[in-house]
Parts: sequence; structure tokens; C-alpha cells
Amino acid sequence: MSGDINTDQTQPGEESRRNNNRIKILGFNLLALIVYTLLCKLINDVGSLMLEAFLVFSQVLICLVLSAVRRDVVWLLSAFMVLAIGFSTCVYVGEFRL
Repeated sequence: MSGDINTDQTQPGEESRRNNNRIKILGFNLLALIVYTLLCKLINDVGSLMLEAFLVFSQVLICLVLSAVRRDVVWLLSAFMVLAIGFSTCVYVGEFRL
């Protein structure tokens, strides 16, 4: 037994599928943020700003819970991405509504 067999190695192509799934998770979170930001912008009143802030908070909370449950760092990265982009968008859009 030379120890050439390593059970911790992944199958060829499995790592690329895992990376593709991680990119899809980030992309879907960003797409959801863009969709409800545009919808709130079309409403264009003070209530829509509060709705957008609530939706950003909800999405960040869901990403944090999924990060803890699935123990996958991509959900944590998604939460920070949505928080940073969503907060800056709320501040920027809210500045022009007041």
C-alpha cells in the first residue's frame, strides 16, 4: 500500500460544478436585489423606500440563516454583497426622494 489513494480528493469536474453553483447563488441573490430595487423605484414614494429596506434586510437575514444551516461561505458572501449594495442603493435612491 503506497498511500496513493486519497479518499478526500474530489472527482474531476466536481470542483468546477461546485464553483458554478456558488456563482449561481451569488448571481441569483444579485438578480433578486436588482428586481425588487427596480420595482421599488417604479413605485417612487417614501413607502417604497421602506419596502426596499425591509426586502434588503429580509434577504440578508435569509442568506445568514442559510450560511449557518448549510455551513457554506458563499451564503455569507451573498449576505454581505446584498447588504453593501442594497444599503448603498437605499441611501442613494432615498437621497433623491426627500
